[in-house]
Amino acid sequence: MLKLRNLAPLVTAVLSLTAVDPAQAGLRAVKTEDIIVNAETFLDPFGRSFPGITGIENVKIREDGPIAPIISTYSFTFQQDPFDTVFEPAPPLNTTCDLTQTSSSLCFWNNQTLANTALTAVTDAINIKQPDIGEIVADSTTAPPFLNPFRSPSFIVPISFDGTEISFTRSTYDGLDWNVETLNGTIDPGTSDMYAKVELTDRRLEIPESSNVLGVIGVGLFFFVSQRKSIIS
Repeated sequence: MLKLRNLAPLVTAVLSLTAVDPAQAGLRAVKTEDIIVNAETFLDPFGRSFPGITGIENVKIREDGPIAPIISTYSFTFQQDPFDTVFEPAPPLNTTCDLTQTSSSLCFWNNQTLANTALTAVTDAINIKQPDIGEIVADSTTAPPFLNPFRSPSFIVPISFDGTEISFTRSTYDGLDWNVETLNGTIDPGTSDMYAKVELTDRRLEIPESSNVLGVIGVGLFFFVSQRKSIIS
């Protein structure tokens, strides 16, 4: 009969084999082909139609976890208003990002790397799936009624607050493509802009394929038996 202490080599082997590959460490977007870019057709005050992007869904970011990689899924919606109106007066007290009803829409707050990773994936998805649309269209609670819905060739993701201004990362349409600006910008929290509200919609461990799991267990058992034989001999 196997004793618990004899299982230690097997457990060690299995855990070491399921550790994250150093080459895949850090954050990266996955399954970008599954990103959904929502778009609609609107009418301006003169009755002319125009297309606009209204939201982004299914943005998956993979990050290292203590046991296995974690896949977090985010959605983007937009609003043309000051930071203090879209979220809450700066500095925001609620910057949590989880699956509860009290979660904020500031999922990239104080996380520049995560913001850049997700925004790059979103920008690439727009260029591939909606290459002819160069505007975000969203409502505004502070703009005059005739400007609603509001049209913008860019949107920003808020990152942090230094006590005076909001720091953000921006994606902009240059007439041909959408691009993520390389340098962060700053804005007064009372000034209106097209803000992206980012929410977490799912978070789960990345489960290996069954064949990989069986392979890991098999190698672990081989290691355990080999070690046991060497000890007996």
